[in-house]
Amino acid sequence: MSKDINKIRALLRRINPFPISDPSRTGPKLARLRQEMVERLRSKEYDVNIEKMRCTVLRDAIYDLRVLEAMGVIPREEFVRKEDSPRAYEDISLDIGYGQLLSPPRTIGKMLELLKLTGEETILDVGSGSGYQAALSSKLAREVTAIEIIPQLAERSRVALGRLGIINAKVITGNARVVLSGDQSFDRIVVAAQSKDIPEALIAQLNEGGILVIPIIKDITRIVVIAKKGGKIIFKEEMLTSGFVPLVEL
Repeated sequence: MSKDINKIRALLRRINPFPISDPSRTGPKLARLRQEMVERLRSKEYDVNIEKMRCTVLRDAIYDLRVLEAMGVIPREEFVRKEDSPRAYEDISLDIGYGQLLSPPRTIGKMLELLKLTGEETILDVGSGSGYQAALSSKLAREVTAIEIIPQLAERSRVALGRLGIINAKVITGNARVVLSGDQSFDRIVVAAQSKDIPEALIAQLNEGGILVIPIIKDITRIVVIAKKGGKIIFKEEMLTSGFVPLVEL
């Protein structure tokens, strides 16, 4: 049965891998802002207002076209509080309640780019919050398992994913160490909260050839990419960032 479901999901993705979000529901203004966000993410130059002065700063551009396409069709306003909808496409962190933040679009896009997704992978999304990253991942991978420890956020993300018709992403409520069985493993793991070190529990659930992307905080926060090749763990620091809440210990 599971093989048949996977075949159906694969067929749906081939027919329409990036379904266009409905402007009549999200609003033409937000649809335009979403496309403007994608154009900004393509560029290393980013205009900001600092003390009422227009300044241009250099940021990491996102080059993966599939990531940019996904960000161009997934309505971020569905995953933020209603009062924050007008700011959904600004490159800032947004409060989603319960002491949690939705990371800036550029940070989320860059983390997904670092996963090097081809469309056939299984992904574990740890600390999925309101579900935005899981929604994007659903357009880039075969299957997404999202874990959120705060029940209200987990339920909110289930509702949002269902409203968008996303069927290859499921949300589990709880701590990743507790809710995942020992025989589960994934091709990619992405963590949306910063940790002081790399949890061994996550490395153990990473398939051979897999990639783990996680924010690690020492004196500053860095995005660390971990690859498992030939039974060895390879570490690479990719970028500096901010806007993450602490990871609940696994």
